[in-house]
Amino acid sequence: MFGDWSIEPVEGQDHVTYFTYLLFVFCSFILSLTMVNLLVAVFSDTYGRVMSNIEISDMKELNDLILELESFAFWNRSKGERQHLVYVEYDDEGSKKWGGLADETAKKVNLEMKSMGQRLSDEIDSSSKDIEETLSLAIEEAFEAREAAKKK
Repeated sequence: MFGDWSIEPVEGQDHVTYFTYLLFVFCSFILSLTMVNLLVAVFSDTYGRVMSNIEISDMKELNDLILELESFAFWNRSKGERQHLVYVEYDDEGSKKWGGLADETAKKVNLEMKSMGQRLSDEIDSSSKDIEETLSLAIEEAFEAREAAKKK
């Protein structure tokens, strides 16, 4: 693609047509666009995986930092008093966490599946009631026809 730019004429022709140059430029553009799209997709996937595990890795790093700080607090060890390092973080319930496109899509799919399941359950219930009513009417008609046949 970025190498030899000389375009040789096709066999049987003595010149290179404008179509050949146009085709070369068009294919180069499409190839570049496809590669950039692939690069963005790889970065997006990696970012999504990293962000899905961000809280766990953040807490691991915080624990390592606390353990390292406790190992450096050697000056008060000889007093014989127990001391603790306490870390407190307020939970902001209003904050939104990034879940990635895959998580959002999975949530939407699960919500739609629950909705479809409820609609299907409702339709099955109404159909079963209709079938029960039809069967009970058919059974009553059969008993009535049997009673009428016995009377004759």
